[in-house]
Amino acid sequence: MKIEFDKELLIVRIQELCAAKGMKQTAVFEKAGVGKNFISNLDKANPSFQKLTALANYLGTTVDYLLGNETQEEFARKIMGEVVEWLEDNDYSYEEQDNSTISIGKDGQYVYLSFADFESESLAIKEVSKDGFELAMNDWVRRQFPAMHHNGNVLSNSISESDNSILFISNDANGFTKQELEMIAVYRSLGIAEQADFIQYLLKLKSDKSDK
Repeated sequence: MKIEFDKELLIVRIQELCAAKGMKQTAVFEKAGVGKNFISNLDKANPSFQKLTALANYLGTTVDYLLGNETQEEFARKIMGEVVEWLEDNDYSYEEQDNSTISIGKDGQYVYLSFADFESESLAIKEVSKDGFELAMNDWVRRQFPAMHHNGNVLSNSISESDNSILFISNDANGFTKQELEMIAVYRSLGIAEQADFIQYLLKLKSDKSDK
């Protein structure tokens, strides 16, 4: 099977993906099983589809992306689609809200992410899914819904410790009201300076109330 592609673009995308993994190219090539001289061998002949597939799988991407037939945005959307499909197949609700926030829920518990955060989380899942997408997804939901995996103890109104500050709540008597959730959504939609002003305003309201 003859493969037509832009070798320079292939090299650039490999360099970018290796840098993102924090690994040297030769180490990636060896672990992917395509030979440490993969780049220099491009001058002699086109790589086989099998080698491209092995490299793409190790780098957490697709052959189409490596060859320039797919943009990063298209790749990300494809992975997000796979994540959403898995969630819905496993009885999780998925909803894109008007404020660009995505809610994922099950059994009265929800996580709220910005669209950018969900994209980042989806790509991270793909990155660690070499041992199986199902395994990676199960690990992800265990981390995002700790109340479901915490010896029956329900955790409420908590902010997770992830870099993306994911909010999860339980639908019990201590859960957030609809108005409180709307306030959170408004806060997340603001810029950094506006968020600071918003917090100062709330602190002033609290202070004024305490003085009465």
